[in-house]
Amino acid sequence: MTCFLSERLFLTCPIGSLSIPASPLIRQAIHHYGFLFSVSIDEFRLTINSLAMKRKHINILRWSGLTLVLILAGLGVYIYTLSNTPYGRLDYRQAIFLKFIINAHPGPAPGRAANGTWLSLGERRKLPYTLPPASPFKNVCRLKIGADSVPVQLYIPETGSGDKLPVIIDFHGGAWVMPLNAMDEESYRMFANQTQSIVVGVDYRVAPEHPFPAAVTDCYNTFKWIAKNIGDYQGDTSRIVLVGESAGANLAAVVARKAKNDGLGHLVRHLTLFCPAVDARPGVSYPSRIHFAEGYMLPGKDLKDICKVYAPDLADLYSPDLSIIAASDLQGMPPTFVITAQFDPLRDEGRAFADKLSRSGVPVRYLCVKGFIHCMTGLWVEDDIKRMNEEISSEIKKHLQI
Repeated sequence: MTCFLSERLFLTCPIGSLSIPASPLIRQAIHHYGFLFSVSIDEFRLTINSLAMKRKHINILRWSGLTLVLILAGLGVYIYTLSNTPYGRLDYRQAIFLKFIINAHPGPAPGRAANGTWLSLGERRKLPYTLPPASPFKNVCRLKIGADSVPVQLYIPETGSGDKLPVIIDFHGGAWVMPLNAMDEESYRMFANQTQSIVVGVDYRVAPEHPFPAAVTDCYNTFKWIAKNIGDYQGDTSRIVLVGESAGANLAAVVARKAKNDGLGHLVRHLTLFCPAVDARPGVSYPSRIHFAEGYMLPGKDLKDICKVYAPDLADLYSPDLSIIAASDLQGMPPTFVITAQFDPLRDEGRAFADKLSRSGVPVRYLCVKGFIHCMTGLWVEDDIKRMNEEISSEIKKHLQI
């Protein structure tokens, strides 16, 4: 900073100049108090320099902020484009999951290695690769029941009373080729805690080692064993609920129908079907299978191959114990909650099955989860899945009157 003394006092600095009147008093102060003035001038210089640096930093922050806003805006536009489909809007997390995980790195069909060969049963049991944190649970009984020694797991909540507990039989999903795994066990613990019910997990036999009707046989025999013996484990045989996901939903519906036809239908209070597969008949199609045949996690080719692996005999694909939507005797089925996903190839057959149950006089609640793919699979969807599990638990408790 420099100072010029004349009729006016001129001060110059890096960001400009300042001119103030040089009155006699100021002149006298400069001449007699030069030291103090020089100090104040230095302080002023530091102040001005500090302001200059702040102004520079503000400009940097302003441009950085603008750049960040532009990046976020571009990212938002890109995600919006990913989410936008001819058939509605995908949830943005589902769009990212499909784009960068499923479609960018397409893997083999369920249960197969990269070269197309079947993984061993033990290897399949270890899938999927990521596991949720385990819910605390103490009382788990692992049994083998019936002539086929079907492995079952009983999750019995500690209620502190000797009252009989409702029973939820949960049939896991996995395209009829995946055995029960650790993620299934976590869902059993969760349901037992949320509903204060005994949850039964059925490790039914799977294809290709055990094709249709082995899984149906195991699941129905488990139901009959539960109906006869669950009282020994504090269970209430008059309050049984059947729950299933995907292929497991198919088995749950088939077991409910067989129980009804064998005079045991009164034991089943409720049926919950999550993204059910209910129609394996060749030549029968649905708009959702066409619209979502590619790029939505369940390729149309894989669906056909899965059915052929599960039921190698063509005639079995028409059996109501597989294609239950073809059954003509759905009257008397238990009240049913059918849940589908908007971008699931199985969506329309699930809706058609709900409609057929309703026409048969069965109380039905139908829910289509907007923006999601099959079974709400994806990234960062834990809260959505938690809310869905709470919705299912609430529906179950309503029918169990608990």
